[in-house]
Amino acid sequence: MKKYFTLFFCLTFYVMNAQENLKIEYEFRNEFDYQNASDAKSRDMYKNSNDNRLYFELITSNDESTFNKIDRVDNSQNKSGMSISFVSGPGGFFYKNLKDNNSLSEINFNGKNLLISDSIPQYKWILKKENSKILGFDVKKAILQESENTFVEAWYAPKLNYKNGPTNYGGLPGVILKIILNNKEGNQLNKQIYVATKVEVSDKFKINKPTKGKQISQADFEEMVEEENRKFNEMFLQK
Repeated sequence: MKKYFTLFFCLTFYVMNAQENLKIEYEFRNEFDYQNASDAKSRDMYKNSNDNRLYFELITSNDESTFNKIDRVDNSQNKSGMSISFVSGPGGFFYKNLKDNNSLSEINFNGKNLLISDSIPQYKWILKKENSKILGFDVKKAILQESENTFVEAWYAPKLNYKNGPTNYGGLPGVILKIILNNKEGNQLNKQIYVATKVEVSDKFKINKPTKGKQISQADFEEMVEEENRKFNEMFLQK
């Protein structure tokens, strides 16, 4: 009877954990290389922009996830002077199906609700020996040369065994708690940084696949954007 109870407890514990989802809140900031900006106006704008903060939420299981911006008051918005926040990657409400290797971005483009479908990138991470701690979790470093001008540094937590992370990044043996996107633009080295500020595990966190809008492919959406840019340029030249 004791052996049966032990086996039942182990199976129950496993099933409960298998059903639990992970929710992570991230703080996002740009780190613009304002000292190497081309002119004084740009330098002031980039310097002001480094104080801006955005907030995002990832809810993930082993098979699927959602990632979206959280509306939250940012005290830096009260500062005077021009500033920007630049966030690359999929926009809107972003859904990933890790099992089927596809994604959906729910956005509004020119008043039209769209669901942009795409495949999930398969990144060729290089695992490094460096380690650190984030929110009390042991994290390890991984790097990625995404393009000629874009270098990515990620810190993942092996004990949180979800192969996911902010925006469209993932595929590491643990969830990404911090990621730094380094982008070389001329003499500037600009960074986009996501850092986890809160981690929770619960079976109450629901993952809802977006359904609002017409579904189109990423390629079709890029053609749509190019066409809108062409129309805008024609109107601008006629003035």
